[in-house]
Amino acid sequence: MSASAPIALLVLVALLGWTTHADEPSRLPACDSAQEQIALPDEPEGRVYEVCISPGLATLIVFFSSELKRENLTLEGADRFTVVEAGKRSISLLPSENVVPGERLKLTARFADGESPASISFVLVVHPARATRQVEVFRQKRTLASYQQSEKEKELQLQQCREETVRLRSERGGPRGLTGLLAARRMDRNGVVAKDVMMDISLHPASALNLKNAITYRARGLVAVVVSLEAPAGALPWTAAGAELVGPGRRTLRALPPWQSEPIAPSVIDGRVVIEAEATEQETRGSFRLKLWNEDGTRSVIVSGVTFP
Repeated sequence: MSASAPIALLVLVALLGWTTHADEPSRLPACDSAQEQIALPDEPEGRVYEVCISPGLATLIVFFSSELKRENLTLEGADRFTVVEAGKRSISLLPSENVVPGERLKLTARFADGESPASISFVLVVHPARATRQVEVFRQKRTLASYQQSEKEKELQLQQCREETVRLRSERGGPRGLTGLLAARRMDRNGVVAKDVMMDISLHPASALNLKNAITYRARGLVAVVVSLEAPAGALPWTAAGAELVGPGRRTLRALPPWQSEPIAPSVIDGRVVIEAEATEQETRGSFRLKLWNEDGTRSVIVSGVTFP
């Protein structure tokens, strides 16, 4: 491959723009939050709360001001969890690889004091890569300081969303190609560098597609992974709906929605998927695991050993 080819590929992606498939139905929650708070009995009694879980990722549910009847804990599919531990004020969950993305498992916990509400129910939604790491349940009225802290956190998240929206609109409305990279100060005199990582990576045997090639790229403040995938004979068309890059110490890069020109079917010879993330050189040191999943989360592609130039 010539030195100009990787740059041309990245420029082609910039010229085409990032396309998502928002018109397709989604059966998975966003699972963007690592921490959730539930207030009882302020919330409607009898409500079932969705909590994201994922194979190999621990989720902790903490109960404030209330103790549990540990012997009355019920969990669907408990045999497919590596850890299910109930304390007086907490429940620890660690799903095994036997849970299926898209699956919904009901968890019900009862309180020891007999007051209303007497129990709380969760629907544990299996996501292929993301999990709610901590759920805080406040059964009694929370303090004013607690509410104020929660409001501050929500306002901060809202402000971050506003800033991200403004940035994305600005980039979409600006110049593209090399001019766009230069205008956004994403490329310095070092240009865009590439690295062929095909010999260093491994594909998880449970992956839904085959891997033909993989190249990583770096520009100023940006990295990208381009994987060429092939669908097995008889497989349904596959479109990447989400992506995650996880490095040492479970450090997760902020990845943009994956881009591909068309769904990958057995008739597609070279199905390329581009995953871009905002990250500094220091943040991308070490080996990363790339995980891609389709809209309903049932068909994933997992690649280990991804490194950046």
